[in-house]
Amino acid sequence: MDRLPDDALLEVLLWLPPEDLLACRLVCKRLGTLAMHPHVWRRKCCSVSAASCACPVLRLAPCLGLLQVTLPLKNCLHLYTTRCAVSRLDLLVDKYMKDAALIIHRQSFLLRLKSVTVTLGQYRVGQYLTFDAGVAILFTTLASTCGLTYLKVRAEFGSGLSFDMTQSLQSIAVPSSIKTFIFEVGHALSQTYIVRRAALWALALLSVLPRLPALQELSLDWHTDELLRGINPTTAPALRILSLHCGAVRPCTPGPAHRDAFKSLFSANPSVKVKVTRSCTRCL
Repeated sequence: MDRLPDDALLEVLLWLPPEDLLACRLVCKRLGTLAMHPHVWRRKCCSVSAASCACPVLRLAPCLGLLQVTLPLKNCLHLYTTRCAVSRLDLLVDKYMKDAALIIHRQSFLLRLKSVTVTLGQYRVGQYLTFDAGVAILFTTLASTCGLTYLKVRAEFGSGLSFDMTQSLQSIAVPSSIKTFIFEVGHALSQTYIVRRAALWALALLSVLPRLPALQELSLDWHTDELLRGINPTTAPALRILSLHCGAVRPCTPGPAHRDAFKSLFSANPSVKVKVTRSCTRCL
């Protein structure tokens, strides 16, 4: 091993899992130094939950490619003080919005964060007030994150929850650097509820789009005719890809008005590539 150059050893270390890399620190000084090289860690993945603590990695690793966090956490305070810079962050939040905001804020300070996926867990009736306040805190923190280019928000709600997301959507503040924005409402909501609320969600989302001048890709698992007509170079000047997963949550209802909405979308956005699921191809 002493005859191998550092570059060769680094390529070998790339194939080791995080726990083995940490063990390499105990072999010798040279190998321990190489095992902590950022090149070795920049594509590594790490998961943190109540059942699996990753404090050694968060305390020692210089960076990570992906950090997956399932809240709540009891004994992993290193998430809030770590110097391990992450490029992709996946958060399963449930009701612990402030904890998620602290994690995002810490990674924002480390200046490597480019992608955030937030899954808002299921809520029971009576928790929506906390949800509204938490969403404001969470997305205000996201708005202050420099260099963020990818944001995915997935909202999972209990089927018994009569909660209107319109106010939360309108309060979403996201960085203007966002290039890809994916918004999904989940499958726990009934189709009747989605049909009743989708028009309000569409108006709220249209008010968000002008705040994203760099947005190049928008993906939704629901849509309305009003939303299709509202997407244009004024509301989304940089948009290049629009993905509509029509049958995923809300079934598509083909008809003259629906086809006219698609025609309006195409005529207003000739440079936008529209991707639709098979259930909606008959509307084009």
